[in-house]
Amino acid sequence: MTRHLLAVILLLAVGPVRGESPMAKKLDLKEAVRLSMLNNPNLLSALEDIAIAEQRIRMARHLRYPHVGLDFSALDYKSESSFVITEHSGGLLMTPTRRDQLYSGRAFFEEELYTGGRTHNAIILAKAALEKAKTLRDDMQIRIVRDVSVRFLEYVHCQRRITLIRELMAKLPARSASSGVAARLLFDDERLELASLLEEAEVKELPVARGALLKAIGMDLSRDIEVTDVIEELEMVPAAPTLEQALSWAREYRPEYKSEALESEIDATEVAIALAGRKPIVSLMGMYELTGADFPLRSNNWSGMLRMHLPFSWDYWTTIRERKAQLRKGQVRKVDIGDKISLEVRQWHGDLSYQIARLKTFRQRERLWQDAYDAAIGGGDPLRDKMELFLRYKRVRLHALQALEDALLARYEFEHAVGRELR
Repeated sequence: MTRHLLAVILLLAVGPVRGESPMAKKLDLKEAVRLSMLNNPNLLSALEDIAIAEQRIRMARHLRYPHVGLDFSALDYKSESSFVITEHSGGLLMTPTRRDQLYSGRAFFEEELYTGGRTHNAIILAKAALEKAKTLRDDMQIRIVRDVSVRFLEYVHCQRRITLIRELMAKLPARSASSGVAARLLFDDERLELASLLEEAEVKELPVARGALLKAIGMDLSRDIEVTDVIEELEMVPAAPTLEQALSWAREYRPEYKSEALESEIDATEVAIALAGRKPIVSLMGMYELTGADFPLRSNNWSGMLRMHLPFSWDYWTTIRERKAQLRKGQVRKVDIGDKISLEVRQWHGDLSYQIARLKTFRQRERLWQDAYDAAIGGGDPLRDKMELFLRYKRVRLHALQALEDALLARYEFEHAVGRELR
């Protein structure tokens, strides 16, 4: 009984065995993208911008509603001559009486009947701002998917590279005492090189890739993760789409196109609002008031007014010219962004086509060398001949793994360029 108790205490003190972390977070590419969407501060900020834009639409619509108000005032005065109290209290003419108190209550409203397009354009401007906020969110999501996919690929590739190096170490030809000195030296050098590659991958590359992945998905850098995807299972398209199709996708799905169109709409609305500043404002106003020294208040009066405000300012034309210049600037920027996106699509389309063809070639060569090396390693060839075959076999295996990573990376970059996933 005592021995069992000591064993339990020792296990609790030492902790779980390395590589057996029950608290490790299981992670695949879809889960990594989901976590990054939840934790990315820029995306969260973009979502708040959408909420702000929605409230500004409501504020703009409220401009159509009449302004109404109620107020009540109480006045205590002592005067031997008549006087007028301030307009805030109703602008009443007061005369000396035996009572020195006065109470008043008012209800008033003002409805703008004609604003020259100010209210209507304010609503259009708020709606365009909301759509622009949504396009910025969409652009942020595309960037997050691209960045997380690249970080995830780097981490999985590093794990697969470690597995491949260990597999190559196990496939080294057996060294015998009858082998020549040059063959034995070649064997020792190759074993040392593989050990060095394995150590570099485990000690340097894997922790860096792990930290970059955890940072991309917004998790604690000390959190243990267990990646369930392997690099061979990450989907690779068999062929690239045509360039015309890729350019069509970019014009349809890239948020920058829609964002610039909305920016042009915003600039045009700003011009309309500036032009509306020259037009008069017509409004209907009304007021009903009760006054008296005793309750209930019996003295009442009302007023109604149709008011026209004729604007006059020296800076109307300068404001209009400034808004028109902003509109022209936006049109130039729209053309420039379109050219940049087109160049980006062409660049990554060419790279994707090249990487897919390169991957097919190396996969074919890998299968041929796999069969050839397995057949040769069991024969009676000298160690030196086997080592020369092994060097070529190792090079093809490493190049094939790198070609797969390069092809997947080109796919993620191409998807970001066109604004949609390849299926």
